[in-house]
Amino acid sequence: VSRITNPWEHYVEPLLLAAVELGKSRPDVVLRVHLAHDLAFVMEELVAAGCEFALMKSSSLRASPGTMWRFLPMESGGLVTVFDADLAGDLLANIERTEVMAEGGLKFWRMPYHPGPGQADHGNPGHYRSVNASRVGASLQLPVQLLAEALLWNLEKGHLGNECTVGGLKIPYAGGSWPDYCFDEFFLNTAIFPRAAKEGILTMLSRRDTSQCSWFALDIEHCMKANPASEIIHFGQPWRSDVPEFPWSPEETSEVVEKLTEEGRPLISVCVALKNRSRVPSEAGILELFPNCVRALARLHEAVGPIELVVADFHSDDWYETSFGMVFLPKETFLVAGGIPEFQNWGGEDEILYEKVSKISRVERFKLAGLEHQWHPASCRHLHYQGESHKDYRRYQAQRKREPRADFY
Repeated sequence: VSRITNPWEHYVEPLLLAAVELGKSRPDVVLRVHLAHDLAFVMEELVAAGCEFALMKSSSLRASPGTMWRFLPMESGGLVTVFDADLAGDLLANIERTEVMAEGGLKFWRMPYHPGPGQADHGNPGHYRSVNASRVGASLQLPVQLLAEALLWNLEKGHLGNECTVGGLKIPYAGGSWPDYCFDEFFLNTAIFPRAAKEGILTMLSRRDTSQCSWFALDIEHCMKANPASEIIHFGQPWRSDVPEFPWSPEETSEVVEKLTEEGRPLISVCVALKNRSRVPSEAGILELFPNCVRALARLHEAVGPIELVVADFHSDDWYETSFGMVFLPKETFLVAGGIPEFQNWGGEDEILYEKVSKISRVERFKLAGLEHQWHPASCRHLHYQGESHKDYRRYQAQRKREPRADFY
């Protein structure tokens, strides 16, 4: 392959050309090359092209440690875009992705990847990459060198596994041993990705990418639980080439915009057709698909204005109707009532809310055809509770007897 038979054309020339182009179009950006010690002879050409270089103490005859060096700029906490020299043609686009990420208040963007359909390891969690090391940007500050040394030490001592645990299976993680090829991505998955997820991740996904599997869904669920502000952007050309374009210019659409933004009218109407997809049980827990959609629209509302949500349900059978567990009340009333107590075991919270609301507002309790409680498997009923049912509620009642005017929560 070209990267072995002709490394100069495959790696060095694209880097030099990208450096020159970057100096012309984005002189505010510094292109840093972490240079293996045995490649010191290219320093003059790198400087002439406008690069900044860091001459490392060691050579890198294998993938490691050279592939690890490129993450060191994250220690500064500034905007950092990481790329491979042979992908230097995408550098400007990747820099812009880092800037968009930072403007949106997120700290990390990445492109996950996985062997595609038909390939030997498609669906194998040991070959799933939450982060492609050559397509990543960050604005978070991390002690990269310390994390790398800690990872190597713990692997050597056997304190940290390099296998995926799926049920009773132990599946080796490709690149999970030093200095194997792809160890840099094992480092990103193990030491960087969990920390970045807490700060908010922007996931870039090509519309034509068919390689994603169930592990990608679990990946996204983790990101959203770690930080609900995380987002996904689908980029690139759609599968169909005959998709019509819809121009949006103020002159052509001023009348429409005026009508949309009239007082009392929503700026955006979102229509959702729903069939048993509100909350979906999985091995990782309940996937809150539709609730997460509503939360995202609520955040969007803060930025763009009124949004209308229309839900068409097609005879779903996942709603549980034998309960008074649904509540509709003004937000002000909810706040005055003190909200819902946070119990660690099942039962009693609804009774407390009913009691408190009843003291400040008229309450009606009734069954209404078509209005049903969210169904959930019986096995999940007490999944997140601790201890015996109603234990906290009984404690609340006992405390009320001792201190009638005190709030429990």
